[in-house]
Amino acid sequence: MRKPLKDSVDEAVEKAYGTTSGYALDGGRRENPSRREFLKYVGVFAVGAAGYFSRELAESYGLIPSSARTVTQTITERITETVTEITTETIIKSIKELFDAYLTEIGKLYPELCEELKKLPDFKGIDAKNVEVLDDVKYLANLNYNKIFRPMLEEGIPDKRKYCTPLEALIWILYDKEPGDPMITSLLEDPIGLTKYSWRNSSISNNYKSDRWKNFNEVVDRLNSPDLISIYMRDNITFEYDPPGENIMQDAQTTFNRKAGDCEDHAMFGLYCLIKNGFILITLKNIQQMLRLV
Repeated sequence: MRKPLKDSVDEAVEKAYGTTSGYALDGGRRENPSRREFLKYVGVFAVGAAGYFSRELAESYGLIPSSARTVTQTITERITETVTEITTETIIKSIKELFDAYLTEIGKLYPELCEELKKLPDFKGIDAKNVEVLDDVKYLANLNYNKIFRPMLEEGIPDKRKYCTPLEALIWILYDKEPGDPMITSLLEDPIGLTKYSWRNSSISNNYKSDRWKNFNEVVDRLNSPDLISIYMRDNITFEYDPPGENIMQDAQTTFNRKAGDCEDHAMFGLYCLIKNGFILITLKNIQQMLRLV
C-alpha cells in the first residue's frame, strides 16, 4: 500500500534537511542540493505536466512503481503512471503547507518582514517556486537583516502603501537567480538600485513589457515613493510638447496610456501616484498659512 503523500513529503524533507521541524530553515539547506530536486518534482506534479526531477529521489519515495524503473522509459511516461495516484489538489495542499511552515519560521524571527511578505501580490497563489524563494529570503535575512531588509521596508509610507515595492523587486530577482549571485549581492543594501535592476532585467518584469505593467492601478500601487516614481517615469514616459498654440492638460491615466506628455503632464502623473500612496499635498499657499500661525 502506497504511503500517504504527507508521509512522503515529510520523509523527503527529512532526508534533504535532516529534520521536518520548520523544514530546517537554518541555512543548512545550502549544502544539500536535494532541496531543489525535491521542489522541482513537487512543482511538476502540481501542474500535472511532464517535466524533470531526480530519478533517485522519486524512486526513494516510491513515486515510481517497479514496473516503471527501466532505462528506456521517459520521464513523461513515469509521471503518467504515477499522477493518477496523486491528485493535483493533494499536491497543491502540501505545497501550501510547506509554504506556511517557511512563513511561520520567518515570522518568529522577523515579524515585520513576515507581514510584508504576506501583502505581496506574487504570493496570492502558491507554488513550489514560492517555497524556494521564501527559503532564499530567510537566508538573506539571517545574513544581515538590518542592512538588507530594514531600508527596504522603510521605502514609501509603510502604513499607507499596498505593499513594499523593493521587497517585491527582490522576489522577482530571486525567481531568476540564487541569493549568492554577485549581481544580487552588489545591490542588496541599495533598495532603489535593486528595484531598478529588477524592473529592467528580471524575467517577471521583462523590462516593463510583461503584464505586470499593463494595469494603471496596479502600477500606481507599485510606485509608492518619490524614487520609485522617478525610476518608472525616466524609463517609460517620454517628453512631448503640446501642439503649437495649444495647452493640453492630461490626467495621470492618459499619460500612463500614452507614455508621453509635457512637463505638467509628468508632474500630474507623479503627484497622482504620491497622493494615492499616502503622501500629503502641501502647496505654497499651505506653507504661507502655516507660517502665519507660528
